[in-house]
Amino acid sequence: MALFEILSNHLAAKCMRDFANFLILSITLKQYTGSQRFRLLNFRDNMLKIPKNELLPLRIGGMNGRLLKIAAKDNQDVNILLVYGVHSSMERMYTTAKFHSRYGRVWMPDLPGFGGMDSFYKIGREPDLDNYADYLYTFIRTYKLDKKKIRIVAMSFGFLVVTRMLQKYPQLHDNVEFVVSFVGFGKTEDFSVDTFKKPIIKISLRLSNTKLGSWLIGTLLFNKVSLRVMFKLFRLFNPNPKYRHDSKREQDQAVEMELELWSNNDARTKFYTYKVLSDFDLTKGQKPLPLDLYDMVTPTDQYFDSESVNKTLSQLYRSSEMYMANLRLHAPSVIGDEEDVAKIYPEAIKKILAK
Repeated sequence: MALFEILSNHLAAKCMRDFANFLILSITLKQYTGSQRFRLLNFRDNMLKIPKNELLPLRIGGMNGRLLKIAAKDNQDVNILLVYGVHSSMERMYTTAKFHSRYGRVWMPDLPGFGGMDSFYKIGREPDLDNYADYLYTFIRTYKLDKKKIRIVAMSFGFLVVTRMLQKYPQLHDNVEFVVSFVGFGKTEDFSVDTFKKPIIKISLRLSNTKLGSWLIGTLLFNKVSLRVMFKLFRLFNPNPKYRHDSKREQDQAVEMELELWSNNDARTKFYTYKVLSDFDLTKGQKPLPLDLYDMVTPTDQYFDSESVNKTLSQLYRSSEMYMANLRLHAPSVIGDEEDVAKIYPEAIKKILAK
């Protein structure tokens, strides 16, 4: 009975945390109306819009994935390395990458275990920050970006990967012009919620990080049939109307989008990522990186304390300037087109990218 109770509590806790991803989508959609909202929801059409010449096969360290490479509209000599975060894919990030091509050539590689790429487990390694840092450094060297000047834009968990890479490989410092953080953070204490301190969450993380546990949870709970049922139940029992979409068609499209994102992410990798986030500190034993950081935050980020984040980032980089993005939450699930991205980015960040 004790084991059954632990497992039951684990599944309930994990369900509610993952329902938060759907909440983010629901709340974010309230920022848009009419055709903008339709563009946000029309995820499958966005998937089909990626030109074949921009989406290339990628093989790094025995792992297969994809590389999004977009030619610059202007500033042909500028190279922008774009690194996405957890629960992401090329399809989710395409219009964001397209927006950055206004300022230079964009390189966006998959991260192992995310976006449909093979996971580190395939080559007998764990998806910790050091391994991600090594992977990204290998990518940079493979494509000879270490011989060029690059600008790095990193989102959320991607910022952790970039920062750890720059800490491990100081030989890159002369190549990097600056780093832009989009809702990045630097240690567990930056979270504004105490989720990772709860005993049931700690137990859940231990169980889900086993091969059997992650397989059971991923197979039984995060298959498309189960997710459809959970999303419908969540909407049914959620009394707040702002968490509901206006029509059944919009609801169905939003669920389809989330299902695509879940299917593109390796369950065991995602669970291990939660474990990493539950106890880490990139400032520990490190000197500030000799680079300039420009940080985009949201005024009402549901995950992080902006004051704590600002203090942490100022310890990680030589200089850190904070700018407010035009978002209410941590990050939108999908953005319709380049103009939607442009509305999110502060004018000061656009000017920095246009240098």
